[in-house]
Amino acid sequence: MLYCTNCGTKLNENQKFCTICGTLIHNSKETLNNNCAELKAELKTENNNVLKEPINTVKVDNPSNIHFKKWQITALISTIVLISLIGIFFKQIKSSYYFFMYKIEKNAEKKFDYACESLENWQTNFTINAFKTTASDLIKQNNTEIENEILKFQYLIKPEDLKEINKNLYNQKALNSAQNNNFDEAFSSLIKFKENGGNVKDNEKYEVIMLNIISKLTNTKVYNTKEALYNEETIYFDNLDEDSFDEIIEVKEQNSGFFYNKYAINLYKVINDKYEKVYTETTDVAETLNDCGIYTYDKNKKGFFFCLGYGKYNHIGQVFKVKNNSLVNLGTVDAFYPTIIEDIDKDEIYEISSTIIDDPDGMYSYADAPKITTWYKFKDDGANNPVAVKEEKYSPDAPTDSSAINNASENKDFILPDSDKKYLTDAEISILSLDDLKIARNEIFARHGFVFKTDKYVQYFGSKTWYTPDPNYNGSESSLNEYEKANLKLIQKWENSKQTSQSN
Repeated sequence: MLYCTNCGTKLNENQKFCTICGTLIHNSKETLNNNCAELKAELKTENNNVLKEPINTVKVDNPSNIHFKKWQITALISTIVLISLIGIFFKQIKSSYYFFMYKIEKNAEKKFDYACESLENWQTNFTINAFKTTASDLIKQNNTEIENEILKFQYLIKPEDLKEINKNLYNQKALNSAQNNNFDEAFSSLIKFKENGGNVKDNEKYEVIMLNIISKLTNTKVYNTKEALYNEETIYFDNLDEDSFDEIIEVKEQNSGFFYNKYAINLYKVINDKYEKVYTETTDVAETLNDCGIYTYDKNKKGFFFCLGYGKYNHIGQVFKVKNNSLVNLGTVDAFYPTIIEDIDKDEIYEISSTIIDDPDGMYSYADAPKITTWYKFKDDGANNPVAVKEEKYSPDAPTDSSAINNASENKDFILPDSDKKYLTDAEISILSLDDLKIARNEIFARHGFVFKTDKYVQYFGSKTWYTPDPNYNGSESSLNEYEKANLKLIQKWENSKQTSQSN
């Protein structure tokens, strides 16, 4: 049976052309046999080629199929990108709308809501700043929900922006707590304010918070200002080490005898976010606490000075620094008269004086004898040896003419002849007895003619040639000059100190 090789039509054995498609028919057996042989050879070749190909090779008969699949992938990716761009575009449109509403809205809470919506749809410098600004406004208005709202949106803004918002938040919370007299909570907010980059001393209620914390720690009354605390108590606060919180120094008297006392210097520091007493330094037995306070001993380094009297002509001055939660002694100076703290060379680093008598032959009284005052700086070098930076010598005046003799004679009528002409020093005042201090204080008013009523002072000043009573003068301090006002305060300070010592 034969078939057309072109169209497959069934043929008769003797047909030479296909009646359907006209194809020439090779119907000889030889031709047929040759065709069969060629077909077998072709099939064998293809089979061998298939066997020689790697197993993972896929043979594709029609390459056009590949082009079709690549087009599909490209179209899919393009569609996804287009949809994403459209989504972004609409988010930007929404963000712009809410940002516009934020700009025109007057109500602070609604402004914040619009700012949040704008930020949520599109994070730009404009939307972030809008969020920060409105959050700060609500913080100042004491909005109670603002802290939770900030937490909701913290993942949308940069860490530094979040830190700035939280800094403003806790600064305001500290103010609010202080205004409500909740000072422990106020200090906790200051801790978080610092953790977010704030300086605790920048808070406008910082001093009030510290004064109330000190009152609670030391069981003393609450003072309105730092200066009032320093004037009335031996309690001080300042940054004395490398951390950012102030240290508190309290000097407390410990009675140990009729005239002599020990003094405890207590150090308080911030431990676990609250103030605790971490160290106590106890002094030797002394007669008087002459002076104490914050002391600048080097550039940007502050410590604590402490001056004691062991008798009328035996005094010391010490300086401490704070290190590793303790007080470290930087050195001690001995002096005949009470030591004085002063910045004599105006370099913002303070010196301590040591005044001694320069009278080897004993020709003068202590009050009139020549003196040598040496000024010392304290170095943080571990040597505990103060460095002498200046020496001053004082010699008694020797009158040589009648005028000088008359002035010298007149000066003997005064306890403090120059209290109306110059600023007196602790060294000049501290050597006076309690009775002399009282007379020296009244001398200032007697110069202006104050009429005394106490018999003791009526008789005393009545015997002085320079005293002229003036019934029109009522003793007002407004009539005193600047020297008299300053010296009056200094005399009263020493008078109170010696009165306290005698009472004990």
